[in-house]
Amino acid sequence: MRLTRNTPLHAAAPMRWLVLATSLAGLMSAPTAWAGFTLSRDYPVPPPLLELPPHFYNLTAPFGLDLSPGITGQGVASEVRYLDRLQSRLPTLTGSVDIVEDVADSGWITTRQSNRTVFAIASLESQAFNGTFPVAARTSFMTSHVYAISASRASFTNSGPVTYGGVDYAANSLYKRRFSQATATSYWYDAWSASAQPGLVPVELAVDGHLRPDASLCGGQTCGFAFPPGTGTVTQTPPSATFLAEVAVFDLSREVTCQPFLLGPCGPGSVWPAPVVYMALAYTPEPGDNPTLSIDVSHITEFQPLANHRYLSVGSVVAVSDNGSLLDFANTARVRVLAQPGTLYSDGLDGADLGVYFAQAVPEPTSWALMLTGCGALLAWRRRQAK
Repeated sequence: MRLTRNTPLHAAAPMRWLVLATSLAGLMSAPTAWAGFTLSRDYPVPPPLLELPPHFYNLTAPFGLDLSPGITGQGVASEVRYLDRLQSRLPTLTGSVDIVEDVADSGWITTRQSNRTVFAIASLESQAFNGTFPVAARTSFMTSHVYAISASRASFTNSGPVTYGGVDYAANSLYKRRFSQATATSYWYDAWSASAQPGLVPVELAVDGHLRPDASLCGGQTCGFAFPPGTGTVTQTPPSATFLAEVAVFDLSREVTCQPFLLGPCGPGSVWPAPVVYMALAYTPEPGDNPTLSIDVSHITEFQPLANHRYLSVGSVVAVSDNGSLLDFANTARVRVLAQPGTLYSDGLDGADLGVYFAQAVPEPTSWALMLTGCGALLAWRRRQAK
């Protein structure tokens, strides 16, 4: 079975990078950092000259929510994608130069079903499929599970002049470059109604997982190619891991004016709901990071609901693994609403009391299923790399 699927890059991909870039830019303003992770409670407001859409649009993009009739109900979206890319310029024995640019792309694999896991895999090499996947995601009520591991890749070039097939080639004119990427995303939303006499509401964001940039240089055969004569520079395609978990609550009964911009539907006179809660936990690679970074934390922020107002809660998790890094957050990134009974009522729970629900909630037993799947994928992938 050939695990190669050459499909066009989907139009939705730039939006995911826009979401991640806008959020990470906002985290730079007032962060709290430890072990490579940064926490921010400042709702991202892009600089006006960038003409970017409001962050509300980024967080709700998978659902296409329409404010005009009023947002109701709840929803989830889980998406995964795997890319394997090759670029090469190599000599042939006939004296010509063979230029190749190829990509195996799983495309975005998506589900809107709660508690359903989606997987993706793609490869430029023909290999037997062993039943495990390098990227997976699952979303349930205010809970996200993501797992992503990409293959280690190496690149080479001729660092000095070389003669091959009777033809002289200048330094750095021959090369072969490899790149792999696994992306897992999880989104959810739920609309709430406040009671006539709401109390103060603590909102908790809890994240449990680990990531590991793989810094080992794989050999030529292990990385999928042999080095030709004259090769003087062999480097690992730099591995990297990017992670972002967000939660936001918007007051649907209060509006803020959106300034005109070019990249979305917001124009003069447009309005967006006012943010009342925002928390984001992010990781971006930094020099000197430990080989493995683990985190098991929870953070709480509070807001005061207004009587009889409608609210929208939104959560998202994005994990991106490049060239051999691992992100294992299959255990959970979850949100809990620690409200007193009689304060908020959830559309996703058919109007049930959020405070009562979370007071009685127990951890999901199915959380382990995705984690075990991920561990199997990691072991199988490493075995293939070692052969």
